[in-house]
Amino acid sequence: MNNNKYLQLKKLSGPVLILLTLTFCYIYPGSLYMMTGRTDIALSDDTDPAPLPYSYQGLIDTLSKNPKHFFYGSVAVEGQGIEGAVPAWYSWVERWLVIALNSFLPLEQLNAGVVFCVMFLTAMLMYLMARYLGWSQTLAMAAAIAFAFTPFTRARAKVHGMLAGTFHIPAIFLGLYLIARGKSWRSIALGGGLFLLTAMTAHYYVVTSAFLSPLFVLFYFLQPEVKTNYKKASIRLVSAMLPAVLFLVFNLTMPVPDDVQLASSAIPKSGETRTGEIHPFLTYFSAHPIDYISGDIAAGPKDLNPIRSAISSYVLSHLEKSNSHERSNGIRWIMIFLAASAIYYLFFKPDIFTPMQKSSLWIFLGFSAVAFWLSLSPDFPFQGMGLSGLQYKLISQIRVPSRAGIWVNFSVIMMAGIFIHSLCQKQNSTSKKKKIRKQKKQEEKKSLQAQADLPRFFKWMCIPSILPLIVFIELPPFLQNPTTSQVRPIYPLISNIDNCGAGMHFPFTSPTFALRPHYHFLQRMRKSRCLILNQVFDPATAQHILQRFAYHPNLFKALKERPDAVATSLVNFARCLPMTWIVFDTQIPDNFSQKVCHTLGWQWNPDKSCVSEKLTQPMQRKPKEC
Repeated sequence: MNNNKYLQLKKLSGPVLILLTLTFCYIYPGSLYMMTGRTDIALSDDTDPAPLPYSYQGLIDTLSKNPKHFFYGSVAVEGQGIEGAVPAWYSWVERWLVIALNSFLPLEQLNAGVVFCVMFLTAMLMYLMARYLGWSQTLAMAAAIAFAFTPFTRARAKVHGMLAGTFHIPAIFLGLYLIARGKSWRSIALGGGLFLLTAMTAHYYVVTSAFLSPLFVLFYFLQPEVKTNYKKASIRLVSAMLPAVLFLVFNLTMPVPDDVQLASSAIPKSGETRTGEIHPFLTYFSAHPIDYISGDIAAGPKDLNPIRSAISSYVLSHLEKSNSHERSNGIRWIMIFLAASAIYYLFFKPDIFTPMQKSSLWIFLGFSAVAFWLSLSPDFPFQGMGLSGLQYKLISQIRVPSRAGIWVNFSVIMMAGIFIHSLCQKQNSTSKKKKIRKQKKQEEKKSLQAQADLPRFFKWMCIPSILPLIVFIELPPFLQNPTTSQVRPIYPLISNIDNCGAGMHFPFTSPTFALRPHYHFLQRMRKSRCLILNQVFDPATAQHILQRFAYHPNLFKALKERPDAVATSLVNFARCLPMTWIVFDTQIPDNFSQKVCHTLGWQWNPDKSCVSEKLTQPMQRKPKEC
């Protein structure tokens, strides 16, 4: 494909079909459950609230009942928190995907649908960027597979679905290439559209991209086409960036409508610490250098490569306070080898590259170094001197450094691709020489002569389809499947009821206290529209309830030693608000829950829910008043 031509969409049917098939394979069996509309099992590791069907139900209800709330920086979801609407920071890509997929997928499979779409989008944008650079279809397909289907993306698929879509990275660079090399306003519009798409991705990725933006600007102004007219190039870049910048400004300044009563701040401060020190997550969830040569550790250590399997086993046995999905940054070894070869020839035999290729290699080598540093502990290389610590000080919510590792993966693939493209270029050079401008002929001949001196080992990589096949086999699907988990049944007596009153899970759970029981509880509350005390965001209110009913060993001990006192306290609290339902934890004895239900005059059910006849009765007091 000629660099000065736009993408030829008519030739995309083959790559689209291949990448759709591979997307299905790499998230199997979750993709199969999605296609068959299963409601009893989902793509999830059963630990994190992010992919909960319950959360997507709130998004769907908001568009249906309060469309205005859907089109702000955050989505003000009503009917969850007792204090008012809960501001949920869904990315715009995720919002529209959920609404579109809801038309033909059950609620339980929306997370798998989102993962499928964003993984495929990542693969396609990587392929399109590679083709725009003039890479062969074979090399572009290898780059797309190597970047879209990685240990990083597969790990996020089961726990943070939207983070499985790393499409923002090729979107940024394709946009920069279009603006630098294009001549018309059409290229500015396409580039601006890609930047706007980046602004609509997961907030974590938006913030990290903004943090790295000085590198993007440097990359842009180092392009040969830009150097001929810096003033014009600057105008083109600013024009393309303007829609994305205005969109982000709107999201930050207009998080919710003015007339919405919020249960908490529209801009959560979850990353801040009381002492003002660095959040411990920056250390727990930082990448380690060994992570980049490990395998698909979130799925397990099994690997076709026995050496890498041993490395993965070592990483899994030394997670300490981290977890497998946040340590998943493995890069395919074939790409690491090719990138290392590119660096070797860049230093010792640079004549095999054209000036543009040499410049690009230096740039992506720098990108990989910065991203690698950003992914490490805030104490690397010295205490408090890490780049991740600086990013955290700017925005406290960004406190998982390892997620910057995907930029290292991208940079390595780009260096490998440039090397292979340079190597294989000579095979088609004869037919193209007449089209090459006169001023480039000498550079081309010099480069081709240097390529002839390359070891024969590299030449077989120019055979069509060989490299994509190697990339595929090195990390094949089906060897280790992403985790799926059972979806627990809903509480039937409190589902699909409008204006449902307030209730709680007993003992009291929350996202920051007893996470696993809270996850299971919310999962069973999907399709309900009840006010949930466990969704309290005011710290003082939450602390008030925690002191009395916290999911804690002391409470379970009290249930054994003085059950009557605990029951009396719970009944008095329920009557004071008043509450209209209670869901009892599986560890609570049936005789206790039945006694509480009988005292309240409510209906007890074998699924351990206790429901009042006045289920729609509103609250009359605040929890702190009881």
